[in-house]
Amino acid sequence: MKKLLLSVLFLMFAVSYGWSLSIIPKIGFDIPGTVIGNKDFGLDNNFKSYGTYAGWNIGAEVRGDISKYFMWGAGFQYDIPRHMTDTGLSWNDSNISFSPIYATIICAPFGQWGSIKIKPYLKAFLGYNVLNSVGSGVAGSVSGGINYGAGLGFEYLSFVFEMLASSSHGTLKDVNAADTVNDVEYKKITLSLGYKFNV
Repeated sequence: MKKLLLSVLFLMFAVSYGWSLSIIPKIGFDIPGTVIGNKDFGLDNNFKSYGTYAGWNIGAEVRGDISKYFMWGAGFQYDIPRHMTDTGLSWNDSNISFSPIYATIICAPFGQWGSIKIKPYLKAFLGYNVLNSVGSGVAGSVSGGINYGAGLGFEYLSFVFEMLASSSHGTLKDVNAADTVNDVEYKKITLSLGYKFNV
């Protein structure tokens, strides 16, 4: 975890010298998503996908202005573990959680709208995520993979609202067969609220 935090701090601030920056702590709500596996996944011999319950996440992002219409950013997110549905296992045996670290580019095609001080934008991001946990009934060991997504957002005064679709990837070893490696993908849509602090 310490290495992860140090990597995040480096990503967020390594290219920040000389830029006017904003730091945005965020809280998000993930609507029910889908976990997709390519193999057995330790649950049944015909595993394709499972749904997940809704869940919460927390994170932070740093942004810098490139121009009136473009911004760059970097950040991280932590998914509070959520339960996969219809597995027949308890919550502790079938929860899942990812922690993405990402870089982002943001396009605000209209700039800021005058007197109402609202700034709509498009956002795309790409990074790496750690697969924090998969329930003990599902996996023996886990590792992370690519994370990417895109969506819409807007700034109003110092508040930041976003709706983003994302895909988090990882691998796991079957709890019952250590030599069986499964690719796992978690697809979700997140609604988030943040507050921008200028530094």
